Amino acid sequence: MNAAISAPPDVRAAIGNFLNERKAGDQPFALPHSMNAIRRIFPDLGISDADLADVITSEALTAGLNIDFDMPALKGSLDRWDNEGGAIR
Repeated sequence: MNAAISAPPDVRAAIGNFLNERKAGDQPFALPHSMNAIRRIFPDLGISDADLADVITSEALTAGLNIDFDMPALKGSLDRWDNEGGAIR
């Protein structure tokens, strides 16, 4: 995670509220669902999905929550990266 990434206080408050609701259950919360919820609340939020994921993850880890990192957009990304010459061999 990049510690330099910041989000406006109202966005952090919304993330905190979302995470507080998730504390009630023992199941890990799904990162994509929280990202979608924040994007619906703040449609003009000027940070990338990766940065938003970092902010949410940071807040969740601070709160001691379990996170489900199942990001559909990332599935197969390692294969694409390797097929595009990713790793130097």
